[in-house]
Amino acid sequence: MIHSKKLSGAENRKRTHAKNEAQAKILLKTAKLETYFSFTDKQLHTSPVLESHGLDINNCRGQSYDNASNMSGRYTGLQARIKKVNPLATFVPCSAHSLNLVGECAVDCCIYASEFFILLQNIYKFFSASTYRWEILQKNLIKTENVSLKKLSDTRWSARSDASISLNKNWIEIINALSFIKDDKTEKSITRSEANGLYLKLDSLETAIMATLWGDILERFNKTSKQLQSVEID
Repeated sequence: MIHSKKLSGAENRKRTHAKNEAQAKILLKTAKLETYFSFTDKQLHTSPVLESHGLDINNCRGQSYDNASNMSGRYTGLQARIKKVNPLATFVPCSAHSLNLVGECAVDCCIYASEFFILLQNIYKFFSASTYRWEILQKNLIKTENVSLKKLSDTRWSARSDASISLNKNWIEIINALSFIKDDKTEKSITRSEANGLYLKLDSLETAIMATLWGDILERFNKTSKQLQSVEID
């Protein structure tokens, strides 16, 4: 199939194996078909892998990777090296990854936004660090049949949307759980103090505003991200 058609694009996606061995996933595109090609060691280059299967890199007309410098670097990135061999292999940055960088930069430039997401992560860490605390939270959530807390992700901003939605839906339940723990005299003082700190931050107008604002932003962000990764998008 690949040999009978011209290679229109190449895509390289990285992953880490369970044994901590870095691997690269190579996808090849013909005119109307995207085909999973192979997993290869990160140290190996794309060109020898293609040559070993009798594929000519000069037939490639497009390449797309994330925005990491080793892949997208202007002078020494993989895309630049391929363009030296084949100038017609036009490079297009991964749209979904670029969107994640937009979200990351939007938060980094605003201290209040950064503090909000730190709070969101700390709330999850506080409850998930103890089965007892997690059970207290779940008991409060069961009363309203709401979804549980979600963990943030550094690379997938759609996960931040889930976390923000979860916080907004479970606002009162989380406050009640924190209130119970901070007043529980059987708990360690450091645990009660941490619960009280999270309680005070969550029970503030500023946090409520940020939660509502970012809830709306991330909902649209998530829809855009999913659309960019859908099979209908070329």
